[in-house]
Amino acid sequence: MLLILSFMGGIIEGIAFTHNVFIALFIGAVQFVALYVIVIALAGKTYNEIEDTTSLFVSILSNHSKGSSDIVTIMQNTLPSMKGPIKELISKFLLDCEQTGNVDLAFDYMKESTDNRQLQTILVNLKNCMHFQANYEEVLEQMMGQIAASLSAREERKNILFSMKLTLVAISIASVFIVLFIGNGIGIDVKHILTSNMVGQAILLITGILYLFVVVKLFSTDK
Repeated sequence: MLLILSFMGGIIEGIAFTHNVFIALFIGAVQFVALYVIVIALAGKTYNEIEDTTSLFVSILSNHSKGSSDIVTIMQNTLPSMKGPIKELISKFLLDCEQTGNVDLAFDYMKESTDNRQLQTILVNLKNCMHFQANYEEVLEQMMGQIAASLSAREERKNILFSMKLTLVAISIASVFIVLFIGNGIGIDVKHILTSNMVGQAILLITGILYLFVVVKLFSTDK
């Protein structure tokens, strides 16, 4: 709802100040994307914080599983060593266990409280270990290998996304250079052609929206 209001507000602002429908639509799209990117960035921050501390979480769980086979006790012993979002999730898990007396339900709540797929998988595995009385230490050691592979893939993905962002910046600069300088050099006022009629303005609007779409895709996958 907030995103839609931001879009509509941008259109109203654009019409009020420019009296041009195409510019108004683009301003609305820019405001929509800007707010969306902020939301994605905040969510990505939490996601990355969980990703960065997941290996520590599993390692500490593994250490405490040597002295206990009760998952609630293991979580209680793990809690003081953790920080950030995972610590908050563990605290909520222990509170749910205390209030409901249902560890299964507490695991379900914990899983639903995060969108980090790797952490969700770990929680499912811990829940299965509890049901089948499996050795927590062995299962957690296997998870450590999976986490190491996941972190390596994450770094590769980040490098690829960074290269894509650089490419997008280079293309943007080249486009501005073509419009402002090359057109004048060959005696064609590209800027005037694109801004002086509805067809040109429509082309600019479509190009701008496609550009914003690419920006959103880059940011939404950067986690």
